[in-house]
Amino acid sequence: MQPVDAVDALLDQLAAAVAEQPQHGDRVVLTDLGQPGGAQPGDRDRVGVGVVGLATAPTAQQVVGYSTDGKVWSAVAPLTSASLPAGLLAGVYGGDLLTRKAGSFKLFAANAWGDPRKVSRFAPRLRRVAPIKVKRLRSGAFVVSTRLSTPSQALVLPTRRRLLQPGEFPVTVRVPKTRRSVVITAVDPYGRRATFTLSFRAP
Repeated sequence: MQPVDAVDALLDQLAAAVAEQPQHGDRVVLTDLGQPGGAQPGDRDRVGVGVVGLATAPTAQQVVGYSTDGKVWSAVAPLTSASLPAGLLAGVYGGDLLTRKAGSFKLFAANAWGDPRKVSRFAPRLRRVAPIKVKRLRSGAFVVSTRLSTPSQALVLPTRRRLLQPGEFPVTVRVPKTRRSVVITAVDPYGRRATFTLSFRAP
């Protein structure tokens, strides 16, 4: 358990650290999708669709990510043929990347920290899903525990627990005897934050 008083001094440092996602291979950037002055796709599939040959085809342990700002990434869906279905922004077929919109693409380790399939499109949210339990220590401090849920991978503070799977998780924190609440913070792999305040009564 991490003392609540230590969280504020560590929060900025930890948030910067979780922004570093694992990546594999070269990053491909398409700036104008075939327009003069921009990076040119390697081929054209049909009007409005660019085709880029990746250095190597993604393996089962890799996920292709797409981003328009280089900060927030979305997973690119695998395709069953070398054609991009209507309504789909981008897809991967074998070693080819098909896209309708310029942006950045790179490979992530599947199921690892930063896997875009495990990160919400929006900032993380925290929700309590179990009662709050409070225990008083001899020192007068409290041990507060409950269960929360989040729809995204997240680093949970002040516990410093890193969640690789969205869903429910336990939280146990030590709170000074003068306090009757504790703020839980979730930081996703892209540095976005959410907070949830656990208020309790002393036993």
